[in-house]
Amino acid sequence: MGKPKTVYFERKFIPLLLLILLFYWAAVVQYGLFFNVVSSSMPRGIYKRVDEIPKTGSFAATCLTEELARYGLERGYLIKGRCPTGIQPVLKKVYAGVMDTVAIKNCRVTVNGHELNGFDILETDSQGRAVAVFYKGKVFLKKDEFWLMSGHKKNSWDSRYWGPVTTEYTFEPVWTFNE
Repeated sequence: MGKPKTVYFERKFIPLLLLILLFYWAAVVQYGLFFNVVSSSMPRGIYKRVDEIPKTGSFAATCLTEELARYGLERGYLIKGRCPTGIQPVLKKVYAGVMDTVAIKNCRVTVNGHELNGFDILETDSQGRAVAVFYKGKVFLKKDEFWLMSGHKKNSWDSRYWGPVTTEYTFEPVWTFNE
């Protein structure tokens, strides 16, 4: 009768599996790489964690509060992941940091008195549902507070709706592709 095909299949692909695990270890563990294939707030691609304090123009990840995580998960804005709240870290660009003043007035965002064009606060999401705004007003950002938004997706759910946040890590693109 011979050996079952499943044994042959398993033996044949063990070296390939080991190669994939080695690549994963080298990329993720050694070099701090991660792959953005889910979030539409950033271009799809490969990113690298960097050991820097976030600054305006850099990219950062945050784990949202329990209330925000629950709302985002219920709405389908977020997916399950490794944050303490059970969601995936949210990836965004830093638009303001320590000692910056951010204000929301008339559905517009200003940083240090300069209006950010294209970052209006929308009343409804892409499915036509009303969007809750958890933050309103003006804030002077303190140490470890950042204003994160998506320059890639203009109707992103970000600091326009949840206010300033702390960050988990800073990252930079290694390779991205246009969609």
